Amino acid sequence: MIAHELTHQWYGDSVSVHRWHDIWLNEGFATYAEWLWAQHEGLSSPLQAFRSWATARGIWNHKVADPGRRNLFDFITVYIRGAMTLEALRLRIGSEKFFHLIQAWARQHAGRNGSTAQFEKLAEQISGKDLHRFFHDWLFSTGKPPIGTRAKQHAMPSGLVAKLSVNWAATLAGSSSDRNVLAALHRGTANPYGRPAS
Repeated sequence: MIAHELTHQWYGDSVSVHRWHDIWLNEGFATYAEWLWAQHEGLSSPLQAFRSWATARGIWNHKVADPGRRNLFDFITVYIRGAMTLEALRLRIGSEKFFHLIQAWARQHAGRNGSTAQFEKLAEQISGKDLHRFFHDWLFSTGKPPIGTRAKQHAMPSGLVAKLSVNWAATLAGSSSDRNVLAALHRGTANPYGRPAS
């Protein structure tokens, strides 16, 4: 819960949604941060969370990027499917490019609004891949998107999670108090500048 709400400082507060249909950009990111924190704490990984939710009842019933008024804050559609979309994107473009993307998104849109179309464009720029079909399948369609075998092959190395998530937080943290809070959350496993704690 703390990781989720702290993440909203960047994905929700600093970068706000262009329109309510884009709410997955706030809640999906915050939920994904929870999954990263769980892995950091030695619990399940984002990939494990992804796999466990993929078979949940009703998970594929609504469009993530157009949930409708009734489902605007639906836990499964917006929060979980939003986070699953981010994990599927990491699997599609690789961890290094993915973490570069989410940092760039927060920096480039700080203090402004962002849309799903803008996020897709930035993802294509950073990855060098045409991701239109990917985003269509994951955000604008009902039904289970093609997951493929990549999910079986691309577990995120735990050291990479700690390094990238701390660097992500440090890059985004604007004030020293933000850095102190984030450093405290990481309980001495790494300092807010991404170097191993001594």
